Amino acid sequence: MATENYVKSYADVNLEENTEEQSISIENEGEYEETSKEKETSSSKNTEEQSISIENEEEYEETSKEKETSSSSAQKRQHRKRNHMYEDDGVEKLSKKIGDVAFAIQSLSKNQLDVNELYTEVMKIEGFDEITLENAFDHLVQTEMLAKTFMAKNVNLRKIWVQNFVN
Repeated sequence: MATENYVKSYADVNLEENTEEQSISIENEGEYEETSKEKETSSSKNTEEQSISIENEEEYEETSKEKETSSSSAQKRQHRKRNHMYEDDGVEKLSKKIGDVAFAIQSLSKNQLDVNELYTEVMKIEGFDEITLENAFDHLVQTEMLAKTFMAKNVNLRKIWVQNFVN
């Protein structure tokens, strides 16, 4: 329903399409109503324009009420976004720390001796019987540092190491 004193707020300016019916100022509204009443008797076309202007005013009021609601909710959203940014910073820091812990665990597991891999590498060495290679493997498992250095060597140096172990 249209009211006589409708004032646009700062937020409503330039938000809607400006048509003749919508851009009637408050001062000219009375004049517009008087002229439209005079024209009412002369033609039915002017009656349609008046009803259109009233409908436009009603639509304008409804949209302005929605905008007031949406502008207040937009302010809430901005506030929430700031909170999310702070939360995102905390989450980001937490995820970085978890990544550091995971990296530390991986580095610890890399430093540990893989016994199955050591066994396959010792058994690949040619020129020795299985019992000799088993004894070399047992010795390497007991002294983890020797096993790590054994795994770092190439095939020829591994063969020389087993020869020195046997002698």
